[in-house]
Amino acid sequence: MKYKNINLSVCKRENTNTTTHKFKKDLIDIFENDKYKENYTALEVSCYKGHTTSVLSRLFNKVYAVDVNSRHLEDAKKLLSDRTNVELINLDVYNNNKWKPLPKVNVIFIDCAHDKTAVLSDLYQAIEHFSTSKGMIILDDYGLYAGVREAVALFLEDLGDQTSIHSFIGEPKGSTARKGKIMAYYEGVVLNFNSTNNVKLI
Repeated sequence: MKYKNINLSVCKRENTNTTTHKFKKDLIDIFENDKYKENYTALEVSCYKGHTTSVLSRLFNKVYAVDVNSRHLEDAKKLLSDRTNVELINLDVYNNNKWKPLPKVNVIFIDCAHDKTAVLSDLYQAIEHFSTSKGMIILDDYGLYAGVREAVALFLEDLGDQTSIHSFIGEPKGSTARKGKIMAYYEGVVLNFNSTNNVKLI
């Protein structure tokens, strides 16, 4: 399936570990702009087998896609064989160095562990990996896991006016896109980050 001439790849209904077609369409609606395609870089943590990476690679100048599972990365490499602007990185982002080896970018997509502690760690690592004082964070599974929603709420509260919700994306509350689960809220959320001044890292 294509949307605005971009192949949407696999949907969550076909593979539970990726995003829905609605999520991917919303990403395209937000980021399909020459400004992003020509000048912006993106970091995806984690990329699984590259289904959403494929969409991101058509929206940004460069995409760094991270996963701890080398077999997933091999599958991603095959899927993305025609994409020259994707760099695959094998890394455990919860080891002692966390995100330290990763590049600084403009937009970060988080789809990793879903417990509150892990998501909070990812959010604070993310704001250390923006190449400027502003950036955008995309999170998947906001509607599926309470830990993601709780972490986002704490993050927004902690950072005050340095962060804000840009939009909710993907399928809405009540969706059964993931077999056996019902979404309690929108599938994903996009956050604006405005300044690294006076941020207390955890």
